[in-house]
This record gives sequence, structure tokens and C-alpha cells, in this order.
Amino acid sequence: MDAAESLAFARKNPHAVLATMKRDGTPQLSPVLVGVDSQDRLVVSTRETAMKTLNVRRDPRAWLCVLNDRFFGDWAQLSGDVEVISLPEAMEPLVEYYRSISGERPLPVRLLVNRSNIRRSSEYSHEPHLRLPTHRHARRRSLTQKESSHT
Repeated sequence: MDAAESLAFARKNPHAVLATMKRDGTPQLSPVLVGVDSQDRLVVSTRETAMKTLNVRRDPRAWLCVLNDRFFGDWAQLSGDVEVISLPEAMEPLVEYYRSISGERPLPVRLLVNRSNIRRSSEYSHEPHLRLPTHRHARRRSLTQKESSHT
């Protein structure tokens, strides 16, 4: 699967596993929802304090395994350098992200983001670019230790 096919696959399949590098050099894996923005960059939403955010601020490399809804079958692996965009600059890209993963069609008016905060994928390689807009209001989906002891 080439980069264009991988992006097309990611547009239809938002479930993925994001790998970032911990300080000790081991991978940190996170289940995420991935979108593809209007400039063909992969986008993941996360919290400012999430380990994946802290990891890519230190080491901008990331790997993404995009899975289909059935889990078994087709999948795509993508990698590249990450750009972290925080609020308030992340608000418009977050709107685009949530529209893309929900299947909404984009509005006829295009949302513009300050170009100095956005790196184009061509600045790195021919691989898709991964962006991490961060916000503080997302909820963790994992169970706390107390909750998991009751299951």
C-alpha cells in the first residue's frame, strides 16, 4: 500500500494505534481515532498532559497502525514527524478533525489556520504528516484501577 492508498484507507477507518517513543527508548502505544485533514495530514486529538503528547514534544517521531472496523483484514502502517498544536490554535483543526471522523462533509467555507503553526508534509518526506491537536477537555477511555477491580 503506497502513501495515497494509506491515506484513503485512514479516511475510511478512524481506529488506530499510535506509537511514540518513551524517554527510555521503548514504545508507548495508545489507541486513537485518526482523521485526515484537507492537506492530507493525519490528525489525532489528545490532551496536553497525555504521555503521547509529552513523548512527541521530546522526540517528534510517531508510528500509526490504522485498523479496519473488523480488526482482521486490511490495515495500514504510517510513520512520520509530528507537529503538536495546542489551544487556542488547535480549535479550528479540532473542528475539522471531529467532522472528518464523524463523516460530516466539510463546510463550503474553508477554515484557515495561521500558516506559521502548520508544517507541510512535503517539508519532511513523502510520507503523510501526523498532527496532534491537543485540548484539555477530552476524557480518558481506560478504566481506573478502582473501576477495573470491579469487572
